[in-house]
Amino acid sequence: MEIINQRVKEIRLTLGLSQAKFAKAISISNGYIAGIELGNRKVNDRLIKLISITFNVREEWLKNGGGSMFIAQPNQSAELAFAAFKELQPEFQNYVLMQINQLLVIQRQGEKQETISQQQAQSAPQEQANLDIEAELASYRRELELEKKAKEKSEASPNSKEA
Repeated sequence: MEIINQRVKEIRLTLGLSQAKFAKAISISNGYIAGIELGNRKVNDRLIKLISITFNVREEWLKNGGGSMFIAQPNQSAELAFAAFKELQPEFQNYVLMQINQLLVIQRQGEKQETISQQQAQSAPQEQANLDIEAELASYRRELELEKKAKEKSEASPNSKEA
């Protein structure tokens, strides 16, 4: 058995996860993870990336054992969000990722607007006040649109009704 396969098992055991939970978190089958741990399957670069990203493991450690196993611990909010994310069904995970991408777009737009606002504040204070109001209105509109989309999505999803 290759050493990298042993490190995959070590990660799983360190995290206190069953093979099933570990496999589900990285979207592979239980049999595939068992094959890796038994040395019957190779660990490819894609799987290394998935394990690293999903479990906050350093790729260097996974590949060659160098350094510490884990990347510096994320903040508690990130840990809670990730724990909740792992419990979601795949279609809801995709929805959450789409929402995060939309929030990043909004954040970037806000950062651009902030830069523009700062530049205009130096030349015209009244124009700045108008821009601030417009930016606040635009932000509020985006927030309402996101809430509306989320509500429509949850109402349209067949899995949103409780059993």
